[in-house]
Amino acid sequence: MKPMTMMLFAALSATSLSGCGGSDKGETEKPVTPPIGDINRPQENVFGAQPKYTMVGKSFNFYWNEKDGMIFFEGGAEFNPPQSEPIDISGDEVLRWLDENHGGESIKNQYVKMFKPGVFTEFDVLAYVTENRKAEICQRWEKPSNCEVNFTYNWSEDRRSFDYAINGESNWLAVQDYSGGIEDPVLELVTASRPDEVIVKNKMSMGVYPYPIDEVELYQEAQRQEIERLNKNGGKVIIPATFVQTGMKHYKGINFYQKYIKVYAGSMWAPSEYTDDIDEAQLDDNGRPMYHTGYDDEEGNFVGLGISGLLYWDYTPDYMIPNVEVTAHNLRPDLYYDGVITMADFVLSLNDINGHSGDLIKWPTLDTGSEVDTYAVNGIDGLYSSGFYGWNYNWTHSMIHDAFQTSPWDSSPHIVADSAILASPDLLVFQYANFYESYYEVQKFIQGDKNDPYVNTRKAVLDPMSPLTSAHFGWKVADCSMCHSTQDMDYGSHNGLNTDELLEPAKCAECHGNNGAPKGHDQKAGCYRCHFDMVGHADAIEVNGSSHPFEKDGIRVSKVMPDPYACVSCHYNENDILVGGK
Repeated sequence: MKPMTMMLFAALSATSLSGCGGSDKGETEKPVTPPIGDINRPQENVFGAQPKYTMVGKSFNFYWNEKDGMIFFEGGAEFNPPQSEPIDISGDEVLRWLDENHGGESIKNQYVKMFKPGVFTEFDVLAYVTENRKAEICQRWEKPSNCEVNFTYNWSEDRRSFDYAINGESNWLAVQDYSGGIEDPVLELVTASRPDEVIVKNKMSMGVYPYPIDEVELYQEAQRQEIERLNKNGGKVIIPATFVQTGMKHYKGINFYQKYIKVYAGSMWAPSEYTDDIDEAQLDDNGRPMYHTGYDDEEGNFVGLGISGLLYWDYTPDYMIPNVEVTAHNLRPDLYYDGVITMADFVLSLNDINGHSGDLIKWPTLDTGSEVDTYAVNGIDGLYSSGFYGWNYNWTHSMIHDAFQTSPWDSSPHIVADSAILASPDLLVFQYANFYESYYEVQKFIQGDKNDPYVNTRKAVLDPMSPLTSAHFGWKVADCSMCHSTQDMDYGSHNGLNTDELLEPAKCAECHGNNGAPKGHDQKAGCYRCHFDMVGHADAIEVNGSSHPFEKDGIRVSKVMPDPYACVSCHYNENDILVGGK
């Protein structure tokens, strides 16, 4: 029995007992209702308590001689995890080493005051591990235990970063994956990022690898141009060009078509087996045939590109925002000293430009167990994230893409907005992506899709036919099944409700209102990211793995209260038209 169920049972029992008499006056005493706190404003800030991050008591994995494992190609990509065992490092040992050798703060603070105590960077880790964990490095390097591991560095003012070398070789770059401690991380290279500006987080994986020297020198030149631009603008971060794409779209001239999925490979990176025969198609949990959209390659083989074929999309932006001046909003005093500018600051700075806007949302701990506790991009110019709809972004340098003949749209670094430090890049791109239709081979079950079983519920919540009032027992408790059962449902009058013999609160809300719950945040779907342990929500947090077998992020929903439908039946949002594309 769930805690809330027990609480309600206790309350009902107390009420029943007090109604049985026992008074000399022969009168029934009214039960005393305990005071209830302010349900609508439990925290001073709308996002809840201010994050207070530290690596004290945390740990992470370090990989030696392991490069990025993300390989993108026309029509898809593949992810390759590291081949060696990681070196497990505690945050405490790095912080203790910084205390003893560098004044208790990140080494970079000796030149640019950026990071608060308790926080350190990939560069700090590299300096620490090469000094203190040499035997383990040599073992991963397949060399004698006393092999040479000589790490040297000096400050480069023109790049506002460190020049460093390992055994005299200056072509080593850092890679990382904020993986939350999963067993098979895929390391990522963020091309022109500075390792002394990439924060190490709990359970993340990082590594170093020697890259071609001409590639490394190109990234360093991009960093020099950043600082030149910063100095030219009097220390102000001004982004010359920001391109925005409000939706993914197919390339013109490619013959996209659909094939049924005969055998689902279980991962977006492994090819499924396809068929033209609907009778051979694998069925989803709703009994519908599963399919992919794709095209035939030069050899006549079908290349599946997700449900709508949007793994392969047209990069053409819809508009450009010129010369955005980014101001520091100092959102993370636990991480940075005042004045450090991140991608989160860019998003908020859009609100200073007439006709543009930017929104953030707080992610605390995901239901995967990953401690995120960060602010993520939630909306650009009124177009909001929703479930598998969301914003990809990239901060980059046009000279890099000119040199490699690549596109800034090719990748989106997996670094959350308030951890992505901006020196002064000359190019930003934002893409409103449909991740579900791009990647997954399961049935649609997200708000905004044509198969939404609660499409009428969302529109009727604010104007129900028979609204509940504050006098109703359980007011502001989202799960009607705490007190009601399917026997209470009037299936005779509302036959359409009895489709699966489940008591789903979203169905109740269609006629009876949202039981007093307040309107919700702009983030309407994917509510489980933050809200997965709430009293009164019962089955909303239980999983249905068969219908949502997503591989990495642990995204699951329940049948009775499927996220996001159950959530928006109570937490209605008036920006519905801007969710899922313009």
